[in-house]
Amino acid sequence: MALVVLESGRLYQAVSTTDLLRFVAVIVVSGWLAACGGSALEGSGPDGGAGDVDAVDGLEEIDETDVNDADGSSETSADGDEVETVGDTGDDGDDGEIDAGPVDWEPLSMGDEGVIDDVVIVSEALGFAASGSRVLRWDGRLWATYGAPFPADAGEAPAVHGVWADDAVVIAVGDGGRAALRAVDGGGWQLMAGAPEVALRAVSGRASDDVYAAGDDGTVIHWDGQAWATRFSLTTIDLNALWIRPGSSGDEGVFAVGSGGQLVSLVDGAWKASQITAGSVVLEDIQGLDDGTLVAVGDKHTITIKRPQAAAWQGQVSNDERLRDLRALASDDGVLRIFGAAGAVLVASGPSWNLDASVGAVAGLKDFAVADGALGGPIMALARGGGGIQLAAGTWSTVSTRPEATLTDFAEQAGVLWAVGGKGFLARRTGAGWSVVASGVSQDLFGITVVSDTRLIAVGARGTIVSIETAGDEVVVTPVPAPVPIDLYGVASVGDGSALACGRGGTVLAIDQAATLVVSGTTADLRAVTRGGDGRMWVSGAFGTLVRMPTSVLGLAEAIASGVGGALSGLAPSEDGVWAVGDNGVILRATAGEVTLEHEAPGAFLYAIATTGAGDAVAAGSGGLVLVRRGASWQPEIVSERGASFDAVHVADDGSEALIGGVFRLMHVEVRRLALESP
Repeated sequence: MALVVLESGRLYQAVSTTDLLRFVAVIVVSGWLAACGGSALEGSGPDGGAGDVDAVDGLEEIDETDVNDADGSSETSADGDEVETVGDTGDDGDDGEIDAGPVDWEPLSMGDEGVIDDVVIVSEALGFAASGSRVLRWDGRLWATYGAPFPADAGEAPAVHGVWADDAVVIAVGDGGRAALRAVDGGGWQLMAGAPEVALRAVSGRASDDVYAAGDDGTVIHWDGQAWATRFSLTTIDLNALWIRPGSSGDEGVFAVGSGGQLVSLVDGAWKASQITAGSVVLEDIQGLDDGTLVAVGDKHTITIKRPQAAAWQGQVSNDERLRDLRALASDDGVLRIFGAAGAVLVASGPSWNLDASVGAVAGLKDFAVADGALGGPIMALARGGGGIQLAAGTWSTVSTRPEATLTDFAEQAGVLWAVGGKGFLARRTGAGWSVVASGVSQDLFGITVVSDTRLIAVGARGTIVSIETAGDEVVVTPVPAPVPIDLYGVASVGDGSALACGRGGTVLAIDQAATLVVSGTTADLRAVTRGGDGRMWVSGAFGTLVRMPTSVLGLAEAIASGVGGALSGLAPSEDGVWAVGDNGVILRATAGEVTLEHEAPGAFLYAIATTGAGDAVAAGSGGLVLVRRGASWQPEIVSERGASFDAVHVADDGSEALIGGVFRLMHVEVRRLALESP
């Protein structure tokens, strides 16, 4: 089986040649359980109301609010970059260290892939970046993956090096002359075939049918909406950056720079390569000012400038005592800034360039690689390895190129996997990988469910409800008014095209084209809802609340005595009822007539569970705790750093993969593949 664990939006996939029941990380269990102490009936923990508890395995308690709380927030490092934490093997209190098995981590981020090659900022709420094999999208709040534009070759997708966009389309170029186009408002990537088979490293345009790209072998090509045409090539140079003068037309006003200190442009009606600085310099970017001035930058702290009336390019002094390499240019209201290695940010001061004091300590030692800005929007400078800084409303701040929102739920619709999370995060996984979808809301989303082959419903904080209509690659998201502005924590399909949602204060809503209140018979906060194997809807929540809902509006909700006092935060269907998980590691198997306690680990918290039609099950919660049901027993898997807390689980019906989502306090949303050997 393949186990994928998604932590703070991170996915971890454990690949094995065996099925779900044989997936295992070899650990010492008995001492770990003994170290937990306590009883499931004590009801301590975030929702049970008995106060603070110790973390699993005797780890030091983390002094923060409940990670399963409504705000769905997570922390990042001060500079916005990922902070790696090595998971302590801990002490089991009896048998020595826990053996976590042969763990192999391969990062596969839901944001950047550990490299940034280009960025374009269209407006304050729209931008795109090239990262590894994918394009990232900026929505004004966070960066997240926007899919892989190019089909994989021999299992590996080609790299994307350049990206350009306007308010209608985004175009990506990369290795082997590959180029692809995608609508900003949705759809899928469409290949733009016919370019020379060289690495394309930069792209810019005036419109979707007037686009230039540049790359290796001095290649400059043009797209007219139908085909690529070569404008220039020269095997002795490689081109890294491309800029088009606003208001220009045709080939006039198109400039590309690269190796050998060379500039490629139209001169007296013909394309030529010109030497504009020392031949040992690699130029990384070029940009112009409104007065016609051109500025190019490169390694060896190179700045070269050509004024409109000047006959030649002229080098300028950086006044940077560290003589750092310079790599990117971006302007804001006529102020041009240069960005470079080790946090270099320069601004013009007469004939020289000085360090920009307004940036302060925000830049840190980031290795700035690319930058861009939009009229009325921010300036964004991104680092080679991810993260960066932005200037908005006169203030510099750090920015992450990985989503920082907690992932809270999954749903699968006709082979397409969906995920929701904090800050209105909505994404789906297709053959092109994960791709963020504009949800139209900024509130945290806590639950999502499939109600038909073409519709999903997601719910979240303050009564947020959205209807998601799908038709192939097209997605339309519309809000559904809620009768009360109360946090909604869970939602599940009823089976007739509608859904049932639950939330704070015993709230239950029936959702179709509109949402209406349903009597739940309780005032406890309700954390989860599912359609049980008995065909009835079940809800669960604080203080061991477990309710079996009526089959019609005339019926009465049936309270089921759970026998536990802590919160029951997750539900999944069983053969004849439901599984419920919650505080103190409890796992209950419940039917209308009987509730059986199958597992407990006092001091631990389980927040989510999912099952397959064959009865396989995965539960997850705080401390990176993951449990897999094998036969009639639950066995713990330790698959991540203990600082993780998992809030959502999805298991493919054939048991081929399980996905676990949540939050890791010091890390961003990221996908990871975890390979474990079978015992």
